[in-house]
Amino acid sequence: MPIILNDHFTQTMIDMTWREIKELADENAFVILPLGVVEEHGPQLSLGTDTYLVYAKCVLIRDILERKGHKAVIAPPFYWGINQATGAFPGCFTSRPETVMAIIQDIIESLANFGFSNVFGVNHHGDKAHGKILIEAFKEAVEHTGMNARYVLEHRLKESYGLTGTEKHVTFLGPEVIETPETGFFDIHAGAIETAQMLRYYPEQVNRQMAGELPPLELGEDDIQRWMAGGQDTVALTPDGYLGHPADYGRVKVQFEKYAEGIAEYIFHDAV
Repeated sequence: MPIILNDHFTQTMIDMTWREIKELADENAFVILPLGVVEEHGPQLSLGTDTYLVYAKCVLIRDILERKGHKAVIAPPFYWGINQATGAFPGCFTSRPETVMAIIQDIIESLANFGFSNVFGVNHHGDKAHGKILIEAFKEAVEHTGMNARYVLEHRLKESYGLTGTEKHVTFLGPEVIETPETGFFDIHAGAIETAQMLRYYPEQVNRQMAGELPPLELGEDDIQRWMAGGQDTVALTPDGYLGHPADYGRVKVQFEKYAEGIAEYIFHDAV
């Protein structure tokens, strides 16, 4: 029987020739860099959830930019990030901070060598240690290459990362952009929101029956802090690898299009 492959990640540089890449660089195309990880997402979602979802966002962002009249291209997805919170679960590949720093810098330097002027990193992984090192990597890459390389971040998170809101290596998103689906629970990880998002864009990656059978799981503030710190505490607190109410996915309205529209506007504003 023939092997049937899906088309995940095909709308990236991976499926282009070097001549196509050169043409895009010559046209000053914006580069959108998907940033994710390989991480457990409960018993109902695949390890690739963050990488799949950020790729979906990047496709939408690219399409919106091109409708606005500017070329854009998606770089190969990055997924060897940091899983501090969930790293004790099997399947959570986590890299050392210095490894992540080096790879991101190498990616941006390669894009600069190709002739691109603008690269924007779009992340879909909430681990603070992951975000912190990505921001630092973009800063050092800008200093080294002189490229307009920016990490896309919600403005409301700037203080938690020690930022002022004026950094040139960050594109700060205003509050009107942020997607805030309504759920009945404090939905942190692999709950109703991510289950609904995956069902929208990658339904074959979701065990719908399993999702419908999972009971809600909430933690108090102290336990949430322990969960975020990672280690065996995370496994003890969330033994099935989710925090929220996956079965409630039906009430979540996925708004990636609105989110992508907002990001595209900020990217267009911050490009050179």
